[in-house]
Amino acid sequence: MAAAVQRDQRPNSGGDDDDDCPADATMAEARALVEACGADASALNDAIRAGRSAAAVRALGLGADASRADRDGVPPLFVAAECGDAELVGALLARRADPHASAHPLLGAGALWIAASRGHDACVARLLAAAAAAAGARGAALVATDARGRSALHAACANGHAAMAALLLSARAPADAQDARGATALQLACRAAHVGCARELLAARADAERAAARTQPPLLLACAHAGAPERAALLARELLAAGARAARAAEGGVTALMRAALAGNAACVELLLDHGADVDARDAHGATALTHACAGGAPLRVVQLLCSRGAARAGAAERARAALAPRAVVSWLERTVDYCTPLHHLQLTPPARARALLRAGGDVRAVVRPGAPTPLALARELAARGDAPDGSAAALVLAAAAPWSAATHALRPARVRARAVELLLLGHALAREPRFAGVGAALLDVWEARVMPSALP
Repeated sequence: MAAAVQRDQRPNSGGDDDDDCPADATMAEARALVEACGADASALNDAIRAGRSAAAVRALGLGADASRADRDGVPPLFVAAECGDAELVGALLARRADPHASAHPLLGAGALWIAASRGHDACVARLLAAAAAAAGARGAALVATDARGRSALHAACANGHAAMAALLLSARAPADAQDARGATALQLACRAAHVGCARELLAARADAERAAARTQPPLLLACAHAGAPERAALLARELLAAGARAARAAEGGVTALMRAALAGNAACVELLLDHGADVDARDAHGATALTHACAGGAPLRVVQLLCSRGAARAGAAERARAALAPRAVVSWLERTVDYCTPLHHLQLTPPARARALLRAGGDVRAVVRPGAPTPLALARELAARGDAPDGSAAALVLAAAAPWSAATHALRPARVRARAVELLLLGHALAREPRFAGVGAALLDVWEARVMPSALP
């Protein structure tokens, strides 16, 4: 070291030695820093925060204390990790700075936690390696928490650092660890709509349903996010695929569908309904998803989706008007006040859903009161305007209203289809009887064209 110092003290002789000037300046700064550290415990941390990394590294080589906390009790390793200076973190660790004794006195968080919360991957990698080398203590570092009981994984996911979450999970950070209030990293990621973090957690088999008392399930948190509807819908899709239940109710009877309706997120509303959410579930105050949608000023598309899936509509228009819902919502609710079944909403219903409703027994002649429109009447109106193309929901309703035939058989409810099979088998049996020899085929034609349509609803 003495030889190195003597070389650094050589006077500049010009020429190629000009390249050594920056190094000379850094060494001089490092010596000054070492001297300052003797008088001021905060000198090293101040240098790190000021970006004087090279001088700080050299000062450590000249004997600056790598573990001495500043006047506020903050150790240098915490500051270096907070600043994302991986080289300096490595230098501090090389000089025996303890990664397990690097906690901030107020935050209660250590160097690994702060680096994870800021997304400093290289710093975390070095800290994990050092913790693992310290008698295999990496696990302790991974479960160490801040004053709120949040681990490094919590911190990374709360701030949207997906690559960091992957790094911590690969080091076996517990995916379902809970903070002091019972929240998991997945819940924090969903609350902030951090899709990448949620994917990493779910890939590591985090529980998509876990929610402690007084905390909300991840799916509900994701669907409540109004500021990023596309990301909320992506999150909801990931959670549902991982086993989250669309119909689950949280404390107070609140469901993800209610939260999505209140947030005005049509994509989440449709996704939840497709996965079995109860459109008429009520919270502790008796409010349904439609109530929340009207009260929250949700767009018309959300209200239409809920109504087309069978939401109870009694008083909906009045509630929407009282809540100062958008004029388009109030007008549509008033105009469609007599639509009492999902089949009434022909222009909102995809053909596949209309087919499923008909096969499940949907009534094309359903009416809420005498003189009100039926789904069949609405389909005829659309057809008269040329708005019932082949394969559309309106065209399917018209076909289902026609007498039974081989073409409309698939649109009948299960009991009618079963009865049709029985009658068809009976017709074939009759056609094979000796008394109908020579006219069996004609008998079958009449049987299918006349008898069966008359016998089947």
